[in-house]
Amino acid sequence: MERRVGRRVVAFQKYIKLQPDDPRGPFELGNSLFNKGKYPLAVDSYRNAIKLKSDMAMAHYNLSRALARTGDTQAAEMELHAARKIDPQVGLAQGGSSN
Repeated sequence: MERRVGRRVVAFQKYIKLQPDDPRGPFELGNSLFNKGKYPLAVDSYRNAIKLKSDMAMAHYNLSRALARTGDTQAAEMELHAARKIDPQVGLAQGGSSN
């Protein structure tokens, strides 16, 4: 699993270089980093995705989860609120919490 996640990180880093305006690149990189437990790096990636597409509810939601893992609960709550403002149902299938 660790090796596969590591390959995904490398693949998404390459994709971002090829498609710098596509928010899916930093979003998926953030997901891979989150799965590796690299929460501060995941935060950066999700923020980059949001810069490219500010109404990407799942990027805000996943950013809230990563921020919560870094201990920044205030920012996590703000991002969860931003995600739910865009899509009130976001995250409910995952348990409805940013923790």
